[in-house]
Amino acid sequence: MDEIDLLTAAQTVDCKIDSFPIKYVGLPLATRKLSVNSWDCVVERFKLRLALWKGSVLSPAGGLILIKSVLLSDASSRALCKVSWKVICQDFDKEGLGLFNLHVRNQSLFFKWIWKLRFNNDNSLWANVISSCSSVCDWNFLLHGNVKNMSFIWKSIRKTCYSDSKAWKVFISNLKYNIGYGADVSLWNDNCLGNGSAIILFPRLYNLLNQKSAAIQNVWNGGWRWRRRLSGA
Repeated sequence: MDEIDLLTAAQTVDCKIDSFPIKYVGLPLATRKLSVNSWDCVVERFKLRLALWKGSVLSPAGGLILIKSVLLSDASSRALCKVSWKVICQDFDKEGLGLFNLHVRNQSLFFKWIWKLRFNNDNSLWANVISSCSSVCDWNFLLHGNVKNMSFIWKSIRKTCYSDSKAWKVFISNLKYNIGYGADVSLWNDNCLGNGSAIILFPRLYNLLNQKSAAIQNVWNGGWRWRRRLSGA
């Protein structure tokens, strides 16, 4: 591009003309490999954040926590990273910093709510507060109820957890039940077989059944109700 075209383009988008190396969101950028001295500005930024007089009296474990907090605060600035966060979140033995993955942490906290919804007493204070603040009253409604009638919080929880088939499968496979008479155990959604929920193991049968939210006791006492007559192979 000649100088006239470059000047015209710069005036069109209202920006200045510059050449590499440059700084972008505080980081040096160049078309070639950067020298060690090019990172001095980044090092100084970390020095200001870490407050060296505090770091000198911290234990190794405390220093690591402080470094993690600085890295996480920089992550919220939407700056471009030179190292993948997937690498940084790995354990130390895999050359990472052991930082927790924010998406996984958020998802695990959501799963704690779902776990409480499944096993909490329906007459408990927590269950009464949840049912009064949203239309989600029990486990079956969360899975099979009308999503449009749910509060925005439970819509988000359902989307983050239940719609993630891989995470949901791991969650369900790690739930254990004392079946007893089967009045409180879902035939299809609970891990009553010990190796995963029936809805995951037998999806074709689930699609043919009318009792999608039935408990084991309901099927034991009332029998099966299929959408159409089944025939042998």
